[in-house]
Amino acid sequence: MTVTPLVLAAGQGSRFGAASKLLADLGGRPVLGHVFDRLAEAGLSTGYVALPDDERAAALQAIVPSGFEGVKLSQDKVGMGLSLAALAKRVPAGHAAMMVFGDQPLITSEALTALKKHAGGGHIARLAHGTKVGHPILFPAGFVEELTRLTGDEGPRRLIKQVGYERVEVDDPLILCDVDTPEALENLRAYA
Repeated sequence: MTVTPLVLAAGQGSRFGAASKLLADLGGRPVLGHVFDRLAEAGLSTGYVALPDDERAAALQAIVPSGFEGVKLSQDKVGMGLSLAALAKRVPAGHAAMMVFGDQPLITSEALTALKKHAGGGHIARLAHGTKVGHPILFPAGFVEELTRLTGDEGPRRLIKQVGYERVEVDDPLILCDVDTPEALENLRAYA
């Protein structure tokens, strides 16, 4: 089963401040660059990425590898649901979709590979560590059409609550970490 990654990188990231969290340096590489590196290591080198249509677009597009198509979204309407729907509409028939956040620079290729193994199943799959679940989330091909109908900022929460999900346990607490604030980025620097 082929998996198409859908990378969400169009949000404003207002909790981070005026600078773009996805362009912030982490170990000599932009946060978003780390995400694409891990996807490539896991054999996920083609997909789609939601990008803003503002002044950050060119700098973010420069980080996006050639196998990913950028989809620019208007910043006056952007939301997780809208972004995910715009990307899901491009997923080829029969492919599973993996929702990936652009602000999770320390996700590992091992965690992505573990999640990818559930692409042929009939259940949505989420990475889990201990009692918590994290991201990315894998949607088998049968759920991609549902993703295309999302709107606003809610994302796939209602769908996941409705149909449930399978936990994919990994021994990696960093699946629960993202870069929402400058403090979060500083905390992750110890691991980069």
